[in-house]
Amino acid sequence: MDPVAAVWEDGFMAMPPPLPHKTDFDAEPEFDDEPRPKKSAWRTPLIIIGVILGVLLLCILLGVAYIWWFSEDMPIRQEDRDVLVTVAWAQGQGFEVDFDPALELVEKVRYIDKSYELSYEYTGLDAYILCEVTVEGSVSDAKASYVGLKAGQSIVFSIDDTDVRERSDLLRWGDDSKCALLYDDEGILVGNYFTCRSGKRLFSFVLIGLVMEERQALQDFLLPVLHRLKVYEP
Repeated sequence: MDPVAAVWEDGFMAMPPPLPHKTDFDAEPEFDDEPRPKKSAWRTPLIIIGVILGVLLLCILLGVAYIWWFSEDMPIRQEDRDVLVTVAWAQGQGFEVDFDPALELVEKVRYIDKSYELSYEYTGLDAYILCEVTVEGSVSDAKASYVGLKAGQSIVFSIDDTDVRERSDLLRWGDDSKCALLYDDEGILVGNYFTCRSGKRLFSFVLIGLVMEERQALQDFLLPVLHRLKVYEP
């Protein structure tokens, strides 16, 4: 066939077939020479541990909320006051306190786990007294509560810039105890602190404004209350 005739067909110039071209699929792959970071082998176990701890913490908080929700206020008996350090007790021991009944708060609560809590607080200008008694359902519960009690009090003293100087030589009592003198941020002695556990009973005492620095004075002040606590039934 004539090459010219092949180009011309029916009087029109025939378009040559399109040349093949490269597509994106034909492109040569590019390789990243930089190594990719490997996943840590500890990542998954740490996530699992975090989830477990979160669930445990949630269960503890729900348990505490449940106990507090189903609590009951109880009437205050004389037997309850006898195991608390109060303004009346301090006055009976020779301390002069300008007593105002409006500044005194006494409470007794029974919880669903059959534990009891007594609390006394007096917020006078010349004297501050905080005394708490807890009777747990078992010795093991009391041991756990005692650890939490001391930790909580340490946080409060730290927030208030109170220097707690342990003086266990002044008073030891019960299965566990801690005795200390309290100093303000200027190093001035301002009060006493004592907490203890005897069996399933806990006792905590903070006194500001009335100071007992001598061993005999502190023991004469607290031991009668502690002896009554040992046989106290809420």
